[in-house]
Amino acid sequence: MYIQREMSKTLYTETGLARLAEIIKAARQHKSYREFEAVTGVSHATLRRLELCEVHNPEDNTLSQIAPLTSFTLEELKAIAQERERGKIRKYRLAEDVLPIVAELPNREAARLAQMIVGKLGGVD
Repeated sequence: MYIQREMSKTLYTETGLARLAEIIKAARQHKSYREFEAVTGVSHATLRRLELCEVHNPEDNTLSQIAPLTSFTLEELKAIAQERERGKIRKYRLAEDVLPIVAELPNREAARLAQMIVGKLGGVD
C-alpha cells in the first residue's frame, strides 16, 4: 500500500522503474556498487536503491550520470522509467543493433556508410 501511495506522486511507474533497474544492473556489469560509484559519481547507496526499485522519483542529475554508461540518453531513461513515448526511444543503440542491416546493404552502400561514419567521427580522438 505504501508503494502505491508513493508511486502516485510521481510520473514513474513500478514497471518502468524495474526496467530502469535492469538497465543499471546491466551497465554496472560485475562491478561492485562502490566501483560503479567511482565511474558514475552516483553514491553506492543510491545505485543500490535504484536497482532495488526503492527510488520512486530518480533525479535527472542521477540519471544523467548513469546514462553515458548505458546505451540510452537521459531522456530515453526517463521515458523508459515513466513508460511513455515508446516511439521516441531509439530502436538502434549499439553498433551490434545495426550490423544485421548493414550486412544486407550492397558493398558499395556499406562502403559509403563507412565513409560517412569515419567523416562523422573525424574530430573524435
